[in-house]
Amino acid sequence: IARHSAGPGKKPLQLIFHMGHCGSTLISRLLGDLHGVVSLREPLPLRDLATEWAEHTSPWAVRSASAQLKDWSLLRNLWCRTWTDDGTAIVKATSFCDLLAAEWLTQFSADTALLIHVSPKTYLRSMFVHDGYLNDIYGSSRARILPHQETLDGAFAPLGELALGERVALAFICAALNHAAALDAGAKALDFDRFLERPEDGLSSAAAALALSPSAAEIKRVLGGQIALSYSKATEYPFSAADRETRMKEADSRRGADIRHGLEKINAVRANNPAIDRAIARLGY
Repeated sequence: IARHSAGPGKKPLQLIFHMGHCGSTLISRLLGDLHGVVSLREPLPLRDLATEWAEHTSPWAVRSASAQLKDWSLLRNLWCRTWTDDGTAIVKATSFCDLLAAEWLTQFSADTALLIHVSPKTYLRSMFVHDGYLNDIYGSSRARILPHQETLDGAFAPLGELALGERVALAFICAALNHAAALDAGAKALDFDRFLERPEDGLSSAAAALALSPSAAEIKRVLGGQIALSYSKATEYPFSAADRETRMKEADSRRGADIRHGLEKINAVRANNPAIDRAIARLGY
């Protein structure tokens, strides 16, 4: 694999990083319906890169940063392949992989990245839509927290002592820190709620952020197709922005106390931690 992926002349790779349950799969599918785009969602090796990179400065890190970056380059050269010479490859990462975003753009200056995020309230509501979504929080807590231990010092109790709303709040804050760093490294941002308000403008902006220039007619074609009318993770089911809001309201009803607790925790941490406040403000919230 290393032999076949080595050598000069590899094309730029476009990436989508996101907070989780914020519409990234829909955006990835819509972009993948544009002419010449190959859209790859959540390749498993990227999760391994993120899990390993989270500990690259730790004394127990098994491999050096330079050794890890060689794997980044190898996999990048595989993922940037397309069916045609003028095609564009877009990789959508798993949510906790956003810890890679800033360093990725530093290492591969020809690549571009789109960050998809939502407000703290929308994030909390989204995560409590389905209890199974909390598995994302539990399973990736170590990778999320490790790169930000110094910034988070004193802001949260040990993970096992946190209430559910606080655990989700912690995940949002870690994501905000990663996204703010990626913006500083040149990434572009998309608020998914604003995308839903103006889909044509939002999809055009997302495409432009990833070095694509579809016509207005092609944007309308994509947004008028089956992808936009379906649940992005199970496209056999119809799903709309109204359906999403209905599920959010159900979460408000079932888990409103957890959502409020999480918001209160985010606001309290912001009030006492300037670095975290700056990161969230950098996203426009």
